[in-house]
Amino acid sequence: MGMFIAFDTLDYAKRLEKAGVPLLQAEQQSMVLAEVLGRAIASLNDLAALEQSLNSKIDLTTLKLERRIDRFSIELMSEINHVKWMLGMLMAINIAIALKVFLR
Repeated sequence: MGMFIAFDTLDYAKRLEKAGVPLLQAEQQSMVLAEVLGRAIASLNDLAALEQSLNSKIDLTTLKLERRIDRFSIELMSEINHVKWMLGMLMAINIAIALKVFLR
C-alpha cells in the first residue's frame, strides 16, 4: 500500500513550532506523520489488486455453487424417477386388486 498524499509537512512543522515544539522535533513529527498517512491510504493499484482478488474468489465460489446445483439437480431427478417408478407400481398393484375384487 502507499501513495502520495497532499500533506504540507512544512506548514505542519511551523504550526508545531508555534505551539512550542522545538523545530527539529516538529520537523521529524511532520515527516513521520506524512509517512504514516502515505502508508494508510490505498493506491489505485492496491484497489485494482483487491478487486481482482475478490473477483477471482467470487468466480470460484460461483463455479462451486453451479457444480453443487448441477449435482443436486441430478440427484433430484433421480429421486423423482424413483418416486415415479414407485407410484407406477402402486397404481398397478391397486388396479390389479380392484380388477380382482370387481371381476369375482
